[in-house]
This record gives sequence, structure tokens and C-alpha cells, in this order.
Amino acid sequence: MDVLVISQARKFGFTCQLNDEGLWEISASSPQQRWKISQFEERWLLSISNIPQMYLTSSEVELFLKRRYSFLKKI
Repeated sequence: MDVLVISQARKFGFTCQLNDEGLWEISASSPQQRWKISQFEERWLLSISNIPQMYLTSSEVELFLKRRYSFLKKI
């Protein structure tokens, strides 16, 4: 588990929960935003509308979350 990623996601107000396999999933609190980041082995999988898009490293996930948070603060 990547504690820093989960900690950062919670700090920004994103939903963090363990799935049935005991792996972390991070998603937006708003249902209009259809992205989800799922822990997958040593990486993370970004999905949009339940369609897998790309694998991310922990640092890439942190950057993604930071940008989403910054965007949401502006609207």
C-alpha cells in the first residue's frame, strides 16, 4: 500500500476505499466526475467511465490528484 498516495487523496477530499481484493481505489466525491484510480500490483490504473486508460506510478498519481484538486477549487 502506498500510504502517501492515500493520505494525499484524503487530504484533497477524494474518496478512498478498499475493494473486495483489499486494494485501494481512489475516486472523485462527485458522481459527475467519472474517473477512478485503482491500485494494481506496484502501480495504479486510471480508468475513466470504467474504461482503463493508463498505468501510473505513485508520483504520477499524486500529480494527477493535485491537478484535479486545483481544478475543482477554481470552479
